[in-house]
Amino acid sequence: MDSLITTLYSSADYLHLIAFSLLFLAGFNLPISEDIVMIVSGSIVATVIPERLFIVFASCYLGALSSDIVSYMLGRYPISAVIGSHTIQKHPILGRLISLKRIDKVAMFFKRYGGKTLFFGRFIPFGVRNVLFMTSGIIKLRFLKFLLIDAAALVISSSVLFSLGHAFGENYQELFPYIDKYKFYFLAALIIVLSSITVHHFRKKRNQCQLHGITSKTIVPEPGSGSAE
Repeated sequence: MDSLITTLYSSADYLHLIAFSLLFLAGFNLPISEDIVMIVSGSIVATVIPERLFIVFASCYLGALSSDIVSYMLGRYPISAVIGSHTIQKHPILGRLISLKRIDKVAMFFKRYGGKTLFFGRFIPFGVRNVLFMTSGIIKLRFLKFLLIDAAALVISSSVLFSLGHAFGENYQELFPYIDKYKFYFLAALIIVLSSITVHHFRKKRNQCQLHGITSKTIVPEPGSGSAE
């Protein structure tokens, strides 16, 4: 992390290009923290190059957006092709772990709740957001839908992080402990929400099956209960 911050500060004149490049490379799952790049970029703008506020923020936003598209495309094409290959699907272990049936179930889940999951998952680091983006590609979520949801969520996350770095200036490092706590609580909240949705889905499905079983039974009259002719 220190080397990343040093690189950003030592190259303030080219911050817009470096920030964009770093965020773009993060889409390939390289160990680059989007949050740190956003916060430090805001800090550098406030203390070193205030005249480049808009161009640096735009570069950060577009870099993060392009990073998300890279993750989506990785899932949609190379990863999807590998998962669907005959070799993987016929493998005794891998075939069970990543079977096409399981992928179909994930696709059905995303069809129902994918928009909300993608939107709120955009705020969670730890590689969680990249996994969600690649999963969106694997199940072939419509690219336009993915792009619109991600772009909307990114407006919020990038604005908040960049603004915090800009407001704290040289004291930006005071933000990191709070950012770490926020990551943990947001991740925990998302897990709880997804678990609740899953439990509700299975309960609803079970109740429908039970109701269908009751209504489909044929009522057989007891012997002698019919009217005498």
